[in-house]
Amino acid sequence: MLGGNLSSLFSGLTHLTTIDLSTNAIQGEIPALIGKLHNLTSLNLQSNNLSGNIPIEMGKLLKLKYMKLTHNFLSGNIPKEFGCLKDLQFLILSYNLLTGNIPKEFGCLKDLQVLSLSYNFLNGPLPKELGSLEQLQFLALGMNNITGEIPAELGMLKRLKLLGLDYNLLNSTIPESLGNCSSLVEIRIGQNPLLHGKIPASLGQLKNLEYFSMFDVTSVSGQIPPELGNCTKLQWFDINGDFSTEPHINGPIPLSLLQIPSLTTLGLNHLNLTHLQLPQELWNMSQLQYLSMANIGCEGTLSSQIGDMINLTYLNLGANTHIKGVIPEEIGRCESLEYLFLDGNMLSGHIPHSLGKLQYLKQLKLGSNGLSGEIPSSLVQLSNLEALQLENNNLTGEIPSSLGQLKSLQLLYLFNNSFVGRIPQSLGDMKGLQRLDISANFLKGEIPVELGNCTSLQLLELSKNNLTGEIPWEAFETLCKHNLQTLGMERNKLVGHIPRVLLENCTKLERLKLGNNSLKGTSIDVSKLPALKILSLAMNHLEGRFPLLPSGNTSLELIDLKRNNFSGELPASLANLHQLRVLSLGGNHFEGVLPDFIWSMKQLQVLDVSGNHFHGELPINSLSNLEGFKPLFPTGNDGDGDRLYQELFLQIKGREDIGYEYVLKTTTLLDLSSNSLSGEVPPNLGDLSGLRFLNLSHNNISSRLPRTLGKLKLLEQLDMSDNHLYGEIPVELEELNTLSSLNLSSNTLSGRIPTGGQFDTFVNSSYAGNPNLCGRPLSKACSQQRVVNDVDRQEARSGWWDENVDPISFGVGCSISFFLHVISMVILA
Repeated sequence: MLGGNLSSLFSGLTHLTTIDLSTNAIQGEIPALIGKLHNLTSLNLQSNNLSGNIPIEMGKLLKLKYMKLTHNFLSGNIPKEFGCLKDLQFLILSYNLLTGNIPKEFGCLKDLQVLSLSYNFLNGPLPKELGSLEQLQFLALGMNNITGEIPAELGMLKRLKLLGLDYNLLNSTIPESLGNCSSLVEIRIGQNPLLHGKIPASLGQLKNLEYFSMFDVTSVSGQIPPELGNCTKLQWFDINGDFSTEPHINGPIPLSLLQIPSLTTLGLNHLNLTHLQLPQELWNMSQLQYLSMANIGCEGTLSSQIGDMINLTYLNLGANTHIKGVIPEEIGRCESLEYLFLDGNMLSGHIPHSLGKLQYLKQLKLGSNGLSGEIPSSLVQLSNLEALQLENNNLTGEIPSSLGQLKSLQLLYLFNNSFVGRIPQSLGDMKGLQRLDISANFLKGEIPVELGNCTSLQLLELSKNNLTGEIPWEAFETLCKHNLQTLGMERNKLVGHIPRVLLENCTKLERLKLGNNSLKGTSIDVSKLPALKILSLAMNHLEGRFPLLPSGNTSLELIDLKRNNFSGELPASLANLHQLRVLSLGGNHFEGVLPDFIWSMKQLQVLDVSGNHFHGELPINSLSNLEGFKPLFPTGNDGDGDRLYQELFLQIKGREDIGYEYVLKTTTLLDLSSNSLSGEVPPNLGDLSGLRFLNLSHNNISSRLPRTLGKLKLLEQLDMSDNHLYGEIPVELEELNTLSSLNLSSNTLSGRIPTGGQFDTFVNSSYAGNPNLCGRPLSKACSQQRVVNDVDRQEARSGWWDENVDPISFGVGCSISFFLHVISMVILA
């Protein structure tokens, strides 16, 4: 293998016609001296470490027919001087770092047959001049940042066989003129998010078309043209919508497409084909090797003819929600299947015993259906199985111990079923298992120590069962030395202490969820868990000071210590948790003043410090810093970035201890109830416009209700009971159209209760213990009807005077000012 550079290699070699230095370790720049090799016809420098710009002097190689510089690190613009290479037939510059536009001068390369510029950083529009390259057969421009329209002039390329425009930023329709490219064999135009318009029916004229791929498109609309059935050589047809947006392609699947005998790959995913019956013709496509029709709204049942599709290696009908009936036993005849996805439907009945015949099966997804019965023993024959997902069904019986024989298994999801019995010790025989989730069943007994043998485990989820005994430290002595990232044991009957090895050796642990057990212990120390993002220890018998947190860890997103016996003041180390979104400390014995840094946590969206011994006044000016309580809108696909996979118990009026399976970005709660907080209700609470649940009850707050609360348009529940509130209920609260629960009882409020909107739904108990309130729903009528005209209402809703000016102070101030004015006049006189 050659190394070094090209700086002196070409000196004096002006008679060279061919250079092939491909697949070496040559580095540095291509020297400008190369432009003197006037007899050069072929240049191949691919797969080296060349860098720098392509020298413009290469435009002087007028006899050059073949240029291949792919798989290097060349940068800068493509020289427009290449337009002078009239004899050039092959120009291959893919897999570099090239930028800038595609030169329009390429339109002069009349003999060009292959133009490959893919996998660069080219931008700008496609030159329409490319349409004059009459000899062009191969046009590969994928994986760039090309913008603008697909030129209609490309339809003039009669010899074109491959058109690759995928992974760009084209803002265009698909030109009808492409139907004139009669030699086209392959079209790749997927992953252009701005592509729009309809799929042109003219593509049906492409009699030689074998491959059509248009995946992850967001704005292409209309129906799949039935004329595509005329492409009788078609082997691959792939149209996939973007899973992060609403699909626009609709209508039926053309039967003509399903009747193409050569079609072996059919992908139609995330399209708007709602209420479309699975076509009977689909089951006649025995030649299919790949069939994916996921999340397109199909209905119907699985035909027993599926057993005739013996060439299938991949079958995905998942996430259609309305495919029902049973899984036919005949599916066991599809012995070539490697991937079978039927999850997210309405399938019922038992899991077919015949699945055990699919000896090549690698992934089996049957989750989120209505399947019942036991796991068939035949599944143990699937020696190549890597993923088994049976979650969210109605499966019963015990988890078969024979599953431990599936040595290739990496993922096992059995959660949210009705399995009983003990966790099989044999699961510890699956050394390659990475993710095990058997939560939300009726499993009992102790956690087997043998699980510690699954040294590849990254996720172990055992929550929501009836597991007893202590957490086996021996298992985690092994697991913590490897890759364990998520440990869930919530809502069981576990006792004893949290093993020290779990808190000290799990350096990769991100989620520790042990809430709702009967664990005990003092001085909890998680300072040796540097990767921790979620810490849930709620509803146990833990005590002592606030847990010691990892120093330098700023990635913690959720801390849930609710209902323990923790005490003392909140540590200053909390101020470093800039990503903290949930802080749930209710039902403990914490004390002191709520630290100022709490009100500066910009990501915080759930703050529950209820039922503690905090005192001091509520902050008047700091609440506006709580950006997490302001409106948050969906960001597309609601993946891990949009939710915290953590069950959180929130004590909400009327729904005590409601459990959230996960905390969405839109869950916002501020609960400071049952403390000894004083002062006034901060008017800038109204700035927290995304707030859904607000509870300040059972404190010593003494003030009027701020009119600014009317700005909380998303508020669902408001509890201000058992305080010392006075004055009238602001009419602005009538504008809270989402308010479903209101409790203002046990205060000293007075005046008329507002009417209209949600106030017509509240009952007497919302206002009990306020003897000076009157009006519906109370039986006490108001002595004089309050009349508010438009001017009065506007003044009331501005609220500035009432919220910011004390009448007595104002009067005293005016008197003093007048007195000083009189004195000054006397002195001047």
